[in-house]
Amino acid sequence: MHIINKNENTYTFLISNQSFNVNLNEKKDLEKYFQDFFLKLKETYKININGFYEVNIYIDDTYGVALEIEKEDIDYLDYFNSSIDMKINKPKKTKFLYKTKDIFLIDKKLLAKFEIYLYNNDYYLCLIKKLNKKDLINILEFVDIIYDSEFILRNAKIIKVEV
Repeated sequence: MHIINKNENTYTFLISNQSFNVNLNEKKDLEKYFQDFFLKLKETYKININGFYEVNIYIDDTYGVALEIEKEDIDYLDYFNSSIDMKINKPKKTKFLYKTKDIFLIDKKLLAKFEIYLYNNDYYLCLIKKLNKKDLINILEFVDIIYDSEFILRNAKIIKVEV
């Protein structure tokens, strides 16, 4: 699991397919998963989460899941300060993009499996062919994962790179 702390009220958790095997259509499965998840955050990562949270789930078939958890500014009474309540929004199926400053660090054979976009002097790789686990691990060494990609895909230029 990779944790991104955007600000004091928003966290993003990137979780691989191997670590996230939850039936997203079953409310009880989701509730159990998040109970265990928040306990793990507290015990393992020393992240104290309490209050009301809005949870967005982004699903990518190749990588896994991005959980975006944002604390709402709702005044909880003192006796709720160890409680967690949340609204889980409908999971969004999306294509994760892989952002890099320098695509030439990535093996050309691996680049051939992506459509390449340029936006604000960054390269975004959008998977067009299936990746195996080894290739995914190799690409993750050089990129940041972008899970909410619609804006970039609409506004970026597709570029061709000789591979």
